[in-house]
Amino acid sequence: MSVSILVYEHLTAGGVADAVPVALADAGLAMWRALVDDFASAGCKVWTTVGEREEITTGKDATTRIRSAGEVDALVHDLALKCEGAIIVAPETDGILASWIERFTAWKVPVLNCSAKTIALCADKYALWKHLDKHGVAAVPTKAASAEALLQGMREALAAAGGAYIIKPRDGAGCESIFLCRSPGDVERLRERVTGEKWIAQPWVSGTPVSMSFIAGGKGLRPLLAGAQNIQGDSELSYAGGTLPLSKKLADRAIWLATQAVKTLKDLRGFIGVDLILGDGPKDDVVVEINPRVTVSYCGLRLLCGTNLPKAMIDDDAPIKWRRGSVSFDHAGRITQGGA
Repeated sequence: MSVSILVYEHLTAGGVADAVPVALADAGLAMWRALVDDFASAGCKVWTTVGEREEITTGKDATTRIRSAGEVDALVHDLALKCEGAIIVAPETDGILASWIERFTAWKVPVLNCSAKTIALCADKYALWKHLDKHGVAAVPTKAASAEALLQGMREALAAAGGAYIIKPRDGAGCESIFLCRSPGDVERLRERVTGEKWIAQPWVSGTPVSMSFIAGGKGLRPLLAGAQNIQGDSELSYAGGTLPLSKKLADRAIWLATQAVKTLKDLRGFIGVDLILGDGPKDDVVVEINPRVTVSYCGLRLLCGTNLPKAMIDDDAPIKWRRGSVSFDHAGRITQGGA
């Protein structure tokens, strides 16, 4: 397969002005490595760019800054024009991923990604919930407001009826800044950490957190494998990786609901991930969010796939076959158990 492909992973590429959480930087690096290796194995000529990492620790917080000696935008532009296509991995936060898609589109470089409009819809978790609800797809009920208004509403609801609520950024990426509140006291402890206008609140839904992945192309959706997500933490939740595959009974439920959700979207292309919670029965299953890009699950999927996933992204007729076995991976896509 003699095709020139630019693999661009935003947090690895260099030139990120602000420091980012180490977990996000590690995940980006893992996806970048996997994609570069797999596109090269598919016979593609791979172009890419990578910056230098600088680890920063302040108190209990560890962050990473990705630096590059050159001007990243200009470098990516020049590389893109050498290629017949590109695949872009970037956070949806602040419109970063959608902005890159728009740039590549303006450069007339085909991308193995969904359209900027679809990405923008998925990035806005409140808008996505309204969209899915309108189309009759079961999703976690979502309310959007300023942090102050949401915290006050949660405090009053918890004082009156108990239960539990999640509060998280309206356009956040990964499992960053996701807080679980079970009491008015939990809410009060968040007032200095949760500030600004772009937040959402959701009722806590019990069940099995699941990730379902697809490859989308001209001939429609091709389901991959569903896997269990490992979500850790008490008051602040974190993504700790996952295990593939799910049992067939649960996988069938995940495939069905995730397919209903993704089919409501337009201009689908490339890898798509859907986060779900599977409850006691199918009627309790809900969609949490849709990630219109490569996710960390790719790192596990590639090891269970007996064929090459990038070939399937490029060629709708390329087969996808699975090996027996299972694989577990951590938040950064590092394999912790199983694999080929």
